[in-house]
Amino acid sequence: MISCGEKKDSVGKKTPPAEIVTPEQMKEVLVDVLLTEGAIGTAEMKHHDIKYQALHYYSYILKKHKMTNQQFNENFNYYAGDVDQMEKIINDVISELSEKEGMIRKK
Repeated sequence: MISCGEKKDSVGKKTPPAEIVTPEQMKEVLVDVLLTEGAIGTAEMKHHDIKYQALHYYSYILKKHKMTNQQFNENFNYYAGDVDQMEKIINDVISELSEKEGMIRKK
């Protein structure tokens, strides 16, 4: 789902994607991606063939967040180019996942 291409303006500064998402929106997408990665990893450990399911999950995530694969890649690469911003997004992702884990453990 992630690619490496990036666009820069004439002075070498990263150009924001045409349809940039907010850091909060990027966090929400990444939370869903990481939850999906966990589910896929668990299914693979149980020797399930999940290639079709994985494609379905990723398609659902993009549809849920009203993004195309290209928009996701452009936004991910844009934020990845700003280390401070990406670090904040990742820390927010970790916080949200930890909160979800805590809620599950309480049940």
